[in-house]
Amino acid sequence: MSETYQSPLPTSDTLRDIFLWKKKKQSVLVLLIATATWVLLEVYHFNFLTVFSWAAMFIVTSLFLWGNMLRIFKKEPPNLLRKLEGNRGDGFRDGEYGPSMD
Repeated sequence: MSETYQSPLPTSDTLRDIFLWKKKKQSVLVLLIATATWVLLEVYHFNFLTVFSWAAMFIVTSLFLWGNMLRIFKKEPPNLLRKLEGNRGDGFRDGEYGPSMD
């Protein structure tokens, strides 16, 4: 009757599946990112800080544009806290994983 806690972070099983090519799309993505990083750092002689800054700027810009597009199309952004609580189940509140703080 009690649900088990599903962490949103990758587990060792997921990492093992990626490493052993059981999840082909994710394995190819990891290989492409590693190759692109190697090319930028070794072939084109970019500094790590430069590549890291570009990646950070891309992420921040993407989040900014995504938020503005949601506002323009009058859509409500997803409530990530509700999704995380939905995955957790009631195990923590029932005292299943330790003493209850009630």
